[in-house]
Amino acid sequence: MAKKQARKQERETSRAKRIFGVVTRAGAHDYRRPRDLPKLLPLWPEELEDRSYAGTETIANRLAAALRTERRRALANHWSYDLNRHLALLSAYKAEQAYLARLAEAVRPKPASPEPTEPAGPTPAKTPRPKGRASAPNNRSKG
Repeated sequence: MAKKQARKQERETSRAKRIFGVVTRAGAHDYRRPRDLPKLLPLWPEELEDRSYAGTETIANRLAAALRTERRRALANHWSYDLNRHLALLSAYKAEQAYLARLAEAVRPKPASPEPTEPAGPTPAKTPRPKGRASAPNNRSKG
């Protein structure tokens, strides 16, 4: 019985991801911070305009907390749960995470291309092996 319920929940989860994944990706693509964020989080104007790494990280953390709260409401079938708010929070969170990744990439120094280095000294010549069977020292004692 438990396996049947688990399979049903997997189907429902994948169906939800299939349906709402497209919506959140499209929403993240169309996300505009000055327009969308004030509807989702209580922010001061200077917090809204702060596009630095630290400011964006703070907003992403606040969005993550709001998402956790909205998920709890959904799981509890609470009357105040709003699917549209949940999708908007998820879209905003994905967009802010993408912006954080771009900021981190811009700040990270690019590795210099490795220059070919020549060995310090002459390469040691290979010593030729004697042909035939090499004789190994015999450690057996005679007698």
